[in-house]
Amino acid sequence: MNFGLEGHYCTQICVLYCLTCWPRAATIACSVTAMAAATAHLRLRRSPRKRPRSPASISELRTLRQRYGLSQLLLSRLLDVSVRTVSAAESQPGAPPALRRGLTQTSRMCEALADVMTAAFVGRWLDQPNEMLGGLKPVEAIERGQLDLVWQVVHGLRSGSPL
Repeated sequence: MNFGLEGHYCTQICVLYCLTCWPRAATIACSVTAMAAATAHLRLRRSPRKRPRSPASISELRTLRQRYGLSQLLLSRLLDVSVRTVSAAESQPGAPPALRRGLTQTSRMCEALADVMTAAFVGRWLDQPNEMLGGLKPVEAIERGQLDLVWQVVHGLRSGSPL
């Protein structure tokens, strides 16, 4: 193969290096040093760097669950994911991007409910049948796509007005 390095003896490693980092390869003569650099470069590309865990972000989901009395099952239903996903996300640094939107929405609702009741009771309220939702549990209404109706109930509770 000729990659514009006429007169240079290229091994497969050096050719791979030339393909992955062309600007650098043009300035490095194909030698033992270039092959060593190519090998090191390819190793770095294969092993992704792990971000250090920060204690605050590890427990984001767990803190939310404990503050509002949510079980992993209830939180998984609110986020529309499996219990296993919630469990795994609790041990990861920060919430996965796929859960971020649902987690923000759930957190906002729990905060709004905590304005009108004890924070630890929020989980029980979400998992009990509610007359204002036609006998559905709020979590069931959310699962059925009636989030706006649940928010109407929450706003009604916050304002103190009957629905």
